[in-house]
Amino acid sequence: MNVNQIRYFVSVAQEGSLSQAARLHGVTAQAISKSINELERDVKEPLFFREHSGMRLTTFGQGFFERAKDALTAFDNLQAMVSEGNLASAQIQFEEPDKLRVLVCAPSFSMKDSAMRQATSFAEAFLGTPTELSLGSGQEGMKGLDKGAYDAIITIGTLSDPDFECLTVGHVHACACLSKSHPLAKRESVTMDDLASFPVIFSPTFDQFNDSILLTYKKAGLASPFAEHSGVGAAGAFYFKNAYALMASIPALGEMLPFSTTVPLAEKDRIPIPLCLILPKGRSSQAARKLERLLKSRPASQRYNRASRTKPAPPLAHLS
Repeated sequence: MNVNQIRYFVSVAQEGSLSQAARLHGVTAQAISKSINELERDVKEPLFFREHSGMRLTTFGQGFFERAKDALTAFDNLQAMVSEGNLASAQIQFEEPDKLRVLVCAPSFSMKDSAMRQATSFAEAFLGTPTELSLGSGQEGMKGLDKGAYDAIITIGTLSDPDFECLTVGHVHACACLSKSHPLAKRESVTMDDLASFPVIFSPTFDQFNDSILLTYKKAGLASPFAEHSGVGAAGAFYFKNAYALMASIPALGEMLPFSTTVPLAEKDRIPIPLCLILPKGRSSQAARKLERLLKSRPASQRYNRASRTKPAPPLAHLS
């Protein structure tokens, strides 16, 4: 890895184009592409999605981009002071920027952009720290924690891994996400017995990482057959075969799928599911610890609303 690779990477990320970055640096697009490929080999992770419309950062690439900008700024400041002969008297702080980067372990959902903006604004207001939230898989988040691209992961359900701390910061309850044409869609609540004859959506990506809501209910005797998540196939099962998804009920974040509704589980079937903060063991940032204290300090009534159906919130469902 060298500074030119970082410069080219930052330019491509900002411009979204190899050719535009090449024009900025007075080199060929092929030279930029070769440099990006070499950088990806060095970091052992893809940094961009190559699309017809241009170059788009991966989740890891976005985290790398934020730190790359800071590194370039520090390098340019150092280079400028050396050229001016002021190195002896200069005082530079090469401290890690006080910025909180969090991956929420969840697939995409309909109102994710609005939900993430609200969550980001809340975190920044209470923590006084610039905050960057993204959605992704747990495996993606753990790689990011290892490489310093994230400070923390938020999951629904606990994780057992000796290299990471799993801190319970609250609890949520589950609800059933149903298509509006589902036979149970107009119920005030549903029991697991009501759901037993319908298939439940299972995502290998999100249901094999930790003790997810689905696995928790499976251990408790969930009888529904699994309908494995498979993109279009899962959507077909959801809309046309009355499959449902178990998800966290968190108010005010909007519906996850068009023409869907959420129905609370009956009181007898409600299991408190841990809301967890995952941190790298022995290497957690100050900003991540501030987030831990914030989440733990909030009253339970603010963490979730068991009965609310005015604004069903399926941000952590098992459909994308």
